[in-house]
Amino acid sequence: MAGAVGFSLLTLGWMVALGAISAVAFVGLFTWIFDLVGTAGDGRQEGYAEVEAFIAQLQLGTWSGWLLVAAGAGVVAMVVGLLVSALILRSSGAARPWAITWAAFGIAIAAHWVLGWIPWFLVQLVPGAFPFVDPTGWLWLTGATIAIGILLSCAIAAVIGALSWWWMAHALRAAAPASIA
Repeated sequence: MAGAVGFSLLTLGWMVALGAISAVAFVGLFTWIFDLVGTAGDGRQEGYAEVEAFIAQLQLGTWSGWLLVAAGAGVVAMVVGLLVSALILRSSGAARPWAITWAAFGIAIAAHWVLGWIPWFLVQLVPGAFPFVDPTGWLWLTGATIAIGILLSCAIAAVIGALSWWWMAHALRAAAPASIA
């Protein structure tokens, strides 16, 4: 239970924090690049104005604060995941709840690197299943597939977390008292 809850919170927090920071970095980087190119003169290639207009319409300044708040919330979710794990383990009488949490966390991260691609591969197949969707429906379809990917990723994280925490709880359990011969 501790692993399923703790690692799911850690995974969700990581996805939220990384997604928000990546969005700010992406738009910020391209805004900076277009500012540099804009001062370089008129030797731009065809399509420059369209891409510049697209980046400008994203309006980094109006929503970057909210994304940074989301990144902070993601970090808080990761910390809460660690605390919840240790508290659940402590309440169940585990001998070393923090040692179990940290060891299982490391194993779960490695396992999630190996298996975490599965939900994102599956959601990439969804748009191919709907080839005749009206272009105005693509935003809805994209949002739905991202939500499904996040839910599948959290489900995989729960299974990985439960198994990793179970393994480490058994590996780090208190030694049985030695019998006196």
